[in-house]
Amino acid sequence: MDGVSTGAILTNSVLWGNSDDEGTGLTAQLGLSSTSALSHTCIQGFDDGGYEWYGGVGIIGDDPMFVDADGPDDIPGTADDDLRLMPDSPCINTGDPGFVPGPGETDLDGQPRLQGCRVDMGAYESDVLQLTGDFDSDGDFDLGDFACLQLCFNAEESNPDWLDACLCGFDFDETDTIDLADYAVFKDAITGP
Repeated sequence: MDGVSTGAILTNSVLWGNSDDEGTGLTAQLGLSSTSALSHTCIQGFDDGGYEWYGGVGIIGDDPMFVDADGPDDIPGTADDDLRLMPDSPCINTGDPGFVPGPGETDLDGQPRLQGCRVDMGAYESDVLQLTGDFDSDGDFDLGDFACLQLCFNAEESNPDWLDACLCGFDFDETDTIDLADYAVFKDAITGP
């Protein structure tokens, strides 16, 4: 890979295991095009600091936890590599919450591209479902989820691009709106009744 092209827009992706003369850091994954737009992407070497010019949100540098990145032949980049995500991958259900797949859109296995509240990062969609209230899919209910809940209040007006993901993630009482009743259930999930 020669890097992300100038002006490229990249989202819901995983850039991992590429190398250049300097190793497998961030520049090996992307190149250094300051006009590339990135969001909701897992990038090897990304550490949340000094790369603001990529302009994205939801960028992580955690190991994507592929099933078998170099396959049975132990050679990365060959046909036997399994780049599906393990069940505890940080890339599951953490793609762009505003992503809505096109009609019939699938992953590389031919499975529906969206199987939970949020799309996965990478080429394969996991069947691991997101827990209601755990909007960032980190396994617990915390302030990160609370911040997302605030963005989801009355999403049909305030953030319509997130509406489907918000309803899937926070509509505890299944009324097709995020309101104070949902907030109360979420509050109890964080603090206890």
